[in-house]
Amino acid sequence: MRYAAAIVQYNGDIFLEKQIERLRKYVTLNMGDTLDIIVADNSDPARCNECHGGKANKNAAICSNNGAIYMPMEFREGDNSTHHAMALNHIYHNYRSNFNGLLFLDHDIFPFNKTDILVNLPGHTFVGLAQEKGGAKYLHPALLGINLDLMQQDLNFLPTGGLDTGGQLAPLINDGNTKWLSLQYRNEGNDTFYEIIGDEWMHFVKGSNWNGNPNHKKRLKYLFSELEKTSL
Repeated sequence: MRYAAAIVQYNGDIFLEKQIERLRKYVTLNMGDTLDIIVADNSDPARCNECHGGKANKNAAICSNNGAIYMPMEFREGDNSTHHAMALNHIYHNYRSNFNGLLFLDHDIFPFNKTDILVNLPGHTFVGLAQEKGGAKYLHPALLGINLDLMQQDLNFLPTGGLDTGGQLAPLINDGNTKWLSLQYRNEGNDTFYEIIGDEWMHFVKGSNWNGNPNHKKRLKYLFSELEKTSL
């Protein structure tokens, strides 16, 4: 089987190398399987001059040094959910014929334990964390696996009807075709906010600091220390 893990990068470079290293370390594969890592850099040059565009493209350099595929993007339309969804659409439409399975990840989510999220894909169409809004149940785009051998149709991740990124997938998802991951732990607080998903993944919620937390650097130091504590 040929798999891909696709990271949608957003306004930073501080997480990327650690994320790539951890994906290679913790994502288990069967003998003969391969894993490509795709980095879709949707960073805004106005907010991140060093990490996207210009001469000092740190994300491109990190990808080159770590054997990852780098895709610069410039989706700026609408709100954060909209241009995140546009990036997901672009990756899906351009790479779905190249792989048996595709794992979408936010730029601020890290495996800390061995995970069989990809080798379990052949038994399901989707794998991920449930998100419910307005009576609809769909998958959180921060960690979403798709079995491309089973899902042959076009997918559209754009928000719809009060649902955010990935909401249009709701009619395609059910308990029979989806392996649901569990939210094991949620640590609240402006400077200590993170989630543990399925005993294998840690999500630095609001890792890009889109909400303008003045203690962001202090918060990241705390989160990385927690990540190291949990890692096996």
